[in-house]
Amino acid sequence: MRACGNWRDRGPNAGPTLGSRASLVPNDASPDLVAKFILVRYALSRIGLRGVALQSQIRTAVKLFSAEELLGFNPVIEPPANDLPYQCDCGLKNQRGRTFCKQCRRRLEIKSRYRVWMGALAGTYVSGRCGILFGLAIRTFLSGYL
Repeated sequence: MRACGNWRDRGPNAGPTLGSRASLVPNDASPDLVAKFILVRYALSRIGLRGVALQSQIRTAVKLFSAEELLGFNPVIEPPANDLPYQCDCGLKNQRGRTFCKQCRRRLEIKSRYRVWMGALAGTYVSGRCGILFGLAIRTFLSGYL
């Protein structure tokens, strides 16, 4: 017999406190970090934890960025970007269009349009499932492609 039992059996307030520990979105969060917090929020919702404070903080952080900053391109006015570099081995995330790292001067690998589009589609879908507008709604995102 288990000494503690299942936390779900003890009521909604007796669960783990992951939601409260993970609910600190920095004020200077980058678009990539905000996207990671959205994934955390989605994972919390899938295992039955609410994370209301985290959702509120993510919504506030997302409002600081444009669709282009969050997705890497603006799907309403342009096709997926074919000039977005991956993060450099030195750790620097270079700007769109760069072919050499600004910090270490190494040649950068460029993401394919398909990878950019799939990343934007996945981010928009997951954020929509969480009730967070990640640059634009999934219907708006897909309207230019259907």
